[in-house]
Amino acid sequence: MNDRSIEERVIYQKLRGSIVEESIDLSLRKIKKQLEIARKDSELILNNPIVSRTGPIGFAIMQIKKIIRKSVWWYVNPVCEQQNKYNEEVLTAINSMLAVLQQQREEMKEYMTIDNSEDEV
Repeated sequence: MNDRSIEERVIYQKLRGSIVEESIDLSLRKIKKQLEIARKDSELILNNPIVSRTGPIGFAIMQIKKIIRKSVWWYVNPVCEQQNKYNEEVLTAINSMLAVLQQQREEMKEYMTIDNSEDEV
């Protein structure tokens, strides 16, 4: 009976370990995916093309938009540059944290492998 309880504990530990590993791997994959999405959307672009309807009214609207863009550019551009810099710094910090998490994950795998091999002996 005592041997059976030891076997049950070993099986339970292996199952629990694999579930935890899969959960951590899934979380890390989700973080990587979100980080890729964030990186694509992180930069503010002020020079998007101005488009409008065709014809004389559309042309007039497009010219007004260009005038407005040029008149506020000096005010908006520094804010956009600051925001872009901040976004890049945040993404860099998140990348660093992700690298640390991945390293800890690998260390945990090694520890669990060593721990499991000791249990078998």
